[in-house]
Amino acid sequence: MIRQALQPTPKPEHNLGTDSCGLLCLHPPLLIAVQEACARIGAVTGKGLAGLIKENYSAHVLYAAVSIILIANTINIGADIGAMAEAIRLIVPIPCGQNIGLRLVPTQNSE
Repeated sequence: MIRQALQPTPKPEHNLGTDSCGLLCLHPPLLIAVQEACARIGAVTGKGLAGLIKENYSAHVLYAAVSIILIANTINIGADIGAMAEAIRLIVPIPCGQNIGLRLVPTQNSE
């Protein structure tokens, strides 16, 4: 009992282990299939998904689809910018908060 209490608790980012490796095999084929389907729909009809949804469904469905795409694209852009920032930090070791010249987020090492 005491030994269990003295052991350090694992950090949340280490809890995944190899459980998420199955997504690595599943994710790219699904992305390719969706991209291919959208490309074929566009090639046949000459319109995008928003144009087809507008023709065949109500405005509420169109606004819902566009809202979901807007949210997904915003999250994707944020992840891309974060990945680029981390790649730059590998090359140029700049502490967090000083990347743009302003200290917007104070770090623990700041004095």
